[in-house]
Amino acid sequence: MKCSYCGNEVPEGETYCSCGHPVTIAREATAMPDLGTAAYSAPKKSRGRSNVGMNLIVFIIVALLAGGYFLYRNELSYTVEKLYHEVSTSDFSITIPTQLKKSDTSEAGVVGFYTSKKAAVSILVMKYDDYPMFKDVSIDDFAGYAQLGGFDGDFKKEGDMIYATYTDTAVSVLGEKQECYVIEGIFKGEKGVWSVNAYCRVNDKDKMEEHLLNWVRSFEEK
Repeated sequence: MKCSYCGNEVPEGETYCSCGHPVTIAREATAMPDLGTAAYSAPKKSRGRSNVGMNLIVFIIVALLAGGYFLYRNELSYTVEKLYHEVSTSDFSITIPTQLKKSDTSEAGVVGFYTSKKAAVSILVMKYDDYPMFKDVSIDDFAGYAQLGGFDGDFKKEGDMIYATYTDTAVSVLGEKQECYVIEGIFKGEKGVWSVNAYCRVNDKDKMEEHLLNWVRSFEEK
């Protein structure tokens, strides 16, 4: 190569010319990429954190729905009267929770039996055709008949109904044999004397008592 100052040939590997000037080596310019046409890949955003947040939201929603259903099934459906429905037959009507489903029973005289694991209602009628002696008996006198039959509770009078409260060991009323709290209402109708019984588990008495009584009160003969 030649010295750019004096033009003399400089031996390969020498960094100075014989004239004393440093040797300048011409280098090829490195071409810069054309940013307008070069392929460009933007860095991908991490989705890990957003997925965790979405999963948490979904979990909370599912938990709230499950909790709401559990609350409805075990509490609200029995204690919020707006959630009740009317059961109507050719002989009677009564307003009870939708959780109480119609069931079969072999007990004589029972014309309606609705039960769940938490509560139950049974409706029994003693028709005048079968018990003509009851036709002329006043509703107040039935308390005396019950006591003669061995019932040791106290009946209360409310309008055309008398009712008593007591505990009993019920079989197949709430799904298994267990101690129950019972409100029994007695009505004297055109067709016969009606015994309407509302049950709950003894442990639920405090929160269910008034509601059981309302189920009994809603009974009407047709």
